[in-house]
Amino acid sequence: MKLRFAICLTLGWLGMGAGAEAAGPTAFGPELKVESRYDDNVLQSANGMSDWVQVVSPQLTVGRTGKLSTWEARARRSYEFYDRTPTPTTSTDTAVLRMSYKPSEDNALAMDYRFVRSHDPINFDQQAVLVRENARRTIGSIRVDRWQGEAAYELKTHNYESVSFGDGRFESWAAAFFPIRTREDTWLIGYRGRDLQVGDDTVLRSQIMTVGLRRSHSRLVSSELELGAALVDYPGGGPRHHRPVVVAAVKGPSEAPGVPMTGYLKIIHEEATTVEAEVTRLSNVGRVSARWDSRLDAEGGSYLGPTLTHRVSIEGRKRWAGEVTGLLEADYGRTRPFQSEGKRTEVYRVSASLSAPVRSWLTGQIDYDHLRQAASGANSPLDFHRNRLGVSLTAAWH
Repeated sequence: MKLRFAICLTLGWLGMGAGAEAAGPTAFGPELKVESRYDDNVLQSANGMSDWVQVVSPQLTVGRTGKLSTWEARARRSYEFYDRTPTPTTSTDTAVLRMSYKPSEDNALAMDYRFVRSHDPINFDQQAVLVRENARRTIGSIRVDRWQGEAAYELKTHNYESVSFGDGRFESWAAAFFPIRTREDTWLIGYRGRDLQVGDDTVLRSQIMTVGLRRSHSRLVSSELELGAALVDYPGGGPRHHRPVVVAAVKGPSEAPGVPMTGYLKIIHEEATTVEAEVTRLSNVGRVSARWDSRLDAEGGSYLGPTLTHRVSIEGRKRWAGEVTGLLEADYGRTRPFQSEGKRTEVYRVSASLSAPVRSWLTGQIDYDHLRQAASGANSPLDFHRNRLGVSLTAAWH
């Protein structure tokens, strides 16, 4: 209900005064990827069995680009066939929807939706601590900006096939009104809300009110400071209580031609101290970025209450001779119960790939992926490791 309300409110608010746009042609991009890979732990056990896996992945991308708006939808299904192990043919589904609309400099709308369903933890990104069974993950967000204010909504879910694991659901929304705004300074009155659910139970609910100032110091640097109070409730146990709130942020320039480096840092201190930070170095042939993220979440699965997750990641991308592209990624994540010193899970991941065009419509790639997930305590069901080496060809028709 909150999602439908947020969509209607966003589209209605942004639609006021928006002009018509001449629609460009809709582009269709079918793809077919064929891969042969070696996995050293296809049974996902403490002493796993290795096997060769053949993968066929059809994909369809549909999108449209205009002067004011852009949207793209992409769906893919991967069929996995095992050579030796007594494992049935499995499949992995992914879907992505992105849309942006910017009728003027001070009015913008952005929407993003991502869905993954798989039985294999390595097919999910670093932020998930998953049990070894069929699972689904959904992330959706909406953001609207206007001269008078802004609003945002985010939804993240973890759904598990087994009834013995509780599904996790994270939901947050925020709005800010700008009573005084100039090109340099913006005074704001803000509200944030958050619900964390595991199974059918709400495990944490918070509401935050703040007042603050955003300042543009130059064309390259801006900052933000907010002060306020939070009302925090644990419906499953514990009294309601109030917390002071401090929000501080510094932001560098956005990515654009001629900008060598971008970055931002945002710290929110309330029930927990959460951090978002990223630095990116850009060049004509590649980029290097580092990111640090910590946040309250509702992981579900083996965690029955709210969780606190920390993640550090580094990514490097480079292009040689205008054709060969190399990618290297390294991640470390740690998840633990927020209210106690219970089970802690650490996730280590390293991946690398090289890709190059074989024909104008055909791309070849070789990649390596390592994942290790370790939980505190002996013989935890969350312990898992995997090494994967793959070679693939992708045919694309645009």
